[in-house]
Amino acid sequence: MRVFVDTSAFVAVLDADDENHQKAKGKWEDLILKNVTLVCSNYILVETFALIQHRIGIEAVRTFQEDVVPMITVEWVGEPMASDRGDECSCCSKKETKPGGLC
Repeated sequence: MRVFVDTSAFVAVLDADDENHQKAKGKWEDLILKNVTLVCSNYILVETFALIQHRIGIEAVRTFQEDVVPMITVEWVGEPMASDRGDECSCCSKKETKPGGLC
């Protein structure tokens, strides 16, 4: 099984002051014990690093990088994925796009 993890889940697991910390921590431990594949996008990863640094601090960023990121499968979203659709807009599939691939 694969589970997509978003920023709020990562933060809840790491931040003991988060209102969802206990629930998130329990679910996280359960997923790890069941050897579930944890997935997120590169955008979620960047957002998570920024939010952890802002809310918790640089030590938490280091913990996330060293202890959590190695367990995550990162699905990269970027130019190659957008250009696979040819000249279509990245957000709505229109044939005419502006620079940057958006309508």
